[in-house]
Amino acid sequence: MRKRGVTLIELLIGLSISGILFGMTMLSMSVLGRQRLTSETVVLSSNISWIRELAKTQRYNYFLSFNLSDESYSIYQDSDDDESFDVSDTLVKQQDMTADIYSFQDFGGNNLTPARIMFSKVSGAAEIAGDEDNEGALITIKHAGGQKEISIFRDTGYGRGSRRGRRSGCFIAAAAYSGRKSGTAGTGKKPEEVIVLEKFRDMYLSTNYWGREFERFYYTVSPPLADYIAERDWARTTVRVLLKPVVWGAKRLTGG
Repeated sequence: MRKRGVTLIELLIGLSISGILFGMTMLSMSVLGRQRLTSETVVLSSNISWIRELAKTQRYNYFLSFNLSDESYSIYQDSDDDESFDVSDTLVKQQDMTADIYSFQDFGGNNLTPARIMFSKVSGAAEIAGDEDNEGALITIKHAGGQKEISIFRDTGYGRGSRRGRRSGCFIAAAAYSGRKSGTAGTGKKPEEVIVLEKFRDMYLSTNYWGREFERFYYTVSPPLADYIAERDWARTTVRVLLKPVVWGAKRLTGG
């Protein structure tokens, strides 16, 4: 009895089934990879919030230290209260990650070394790599072709979402309270009202989609308005009066 050969139609059906199964497998792996990336990002974000609260309530400085080579990070208490990372500090928690801690950079894209942050006691402010002038750090996490970013701001802790290339100032408020034009560096101490508004931005706008969309719109339209206000005393006075209830509300929401 002669063995029947495989027909072209049967071959095509077999290849089609194999292709479908392969596609479903890859899609499943992609979905699982995205879920893993999201999960790792949420855990790290939660730990950052926890560290900040520890620093504020336990009256110790706390360090968050990343090991970029083995995808892990550790939390230490500054037990000797010397504001420096050393062997006398107490390990509070160590967290391994399956996702890749791809980079630890400032908002300008420069790598920060060491990859470490100190959260100051009482205030909870984040000091990046011992540099008091650095406004914050950007942590990039990658896994299964996806990417997530977490921003840590010096004054207010962290906010999710990419902040690379973000404008750190509040143009109109800076113009009203200090006469500073957009795109210029400030000198001296930043006005309290500007700090409050930036803190509100980082805590409430940068942490959600619509808030970030508003930020993008604001930073597009505000520079020319800020320049106009900065050059006119009457405009600065008017804007300060208009911003007074906004600052009051933001101060209450952010805890001063």
